Amino acid sequence: MPALPTPCLDAAQHNCDVSGAWHADSYSFYVHLMQRREYFRWERQLSPDVALGVDAVAEWVYQQESYWDTLEDASYRPFSLPGQQVDAFDVDAVNTWLVSFGYGYSAGIGRFGKPIFFVGRLTLSKLVEAYE
Repeated sequence: MPALPTPCLDAAQHNCDVSGAWHADSYSFYVHLMQRREYFRWERQLSPDVALGVDAVAEWVYQQESYWDTLEDASYRPFSLPGQQVDAFDVDAVNTWLVSFGYGYSAGIGRFGKPIFFVGRLTLSKLVEAYE
């Protein structure tokens, strides 16, 4: 399987970061911190049984929120595909290109109107009632 092009991952990550920055206050303080804690674990590929150091998580959250402050006026980044720029929500166009690399993409609006972006390794593709 060919390697996933870095610009694709960069666009998806940027869009996730912008969404996070714009919608962090959609959740209660406690829920927000719990989500940050789990994202810290995921980002570092730590299993659920690994004890997290409070100082390390706190520093990471501080850095993350400082970074989010720089994204207040940012826009969602389009995907640069061969010969074209594709809107971040044009899932079909992105997947038409991305599936050949063995990955799938999804974007949409989640809870509290928060945009969600996702790139993952494609293990199965199935059509159910006109949805793939």
